Amino acid sequence: MMEQPVNTGETAQGSGMAVPCVSCGYSLKGLDESGVCPECGTAIEKSLTGDALVHADARWLRTLYLGQTMIAQGPIVIVMLLTLGIALMIVRLAVAGRTSVNLAWLDDVYTILEWLRTASLLIVAIGCMLITAQDPRDREREPLWSMRTIARWGMIATVGVIIGRIGYREFGPAIGVPQMTYGVIAIIEVAVMTVAVVGVLRWIGRLARRTPTTSLGTQADEAANYITWALPLILL
Repeated sequence: MMEQPVNTGETAQGSGMAVPCVSCGYSLKGLDESGVCPECGTAIEKSLTGDALVHADARWLRTLYLGQTMIAQGPIVIVMLLTLGIALMIVRLAVAGRTSVNLAWLDDVYTILEWLRTASLLIVAIGCMLITAQDPRDREREPLWSMRTIARWGMIATVGVIIGRIGYREFGPAIGVPQMTYGVIAIIEVAVMTVAVVGVLRWIGRLARRTPTTSLGTQADEAANYITWALPLILL
């Protein structure tokens, strides 16, 4: 688990604790608060305001904002594509056997929709990678396996499995890959995606607790709990 960010109003010179630079994570312990970080030149006083997001590194905050924007847009596009796909399926079933019009072109439409849905999932994955970018303050103190890194590796694995599923669908039957492989890939996809989503939600919960609206953190943790318990049901 990642250590909680230091929340202290003490000076770097007088504190017995290591105060990380808000921009690069360099330990400012023992330095004069009127000076600058010897590593990146950021004013030390900017790093003595606690761990609230409003005082975090501006570049990191822009990365978080871009990530949450991509995450928010992805599901909207996915729902629209699924709705369109269902509508086309209904039309196809309604006119089947009642018209001489060739509806084979709908297969191409379904393929395009599937590729667009996959692209939307990749956009969400990129957004998750951005929103789990490391806080510069944590560079010197974050353990190798924290909730943030678990979320990122889970998302990387999810993208890899999605690419594998597409590869099997397009080339698997032609090269003689067993049909049960698709089912195995689907189960792995659900598992790694759940790990990634739970990790991202846990991380968002921690970020939310660094804002005035700390209740968002509790809501994110509750959502993560629901998804975790839903995994066995999905696999069954």
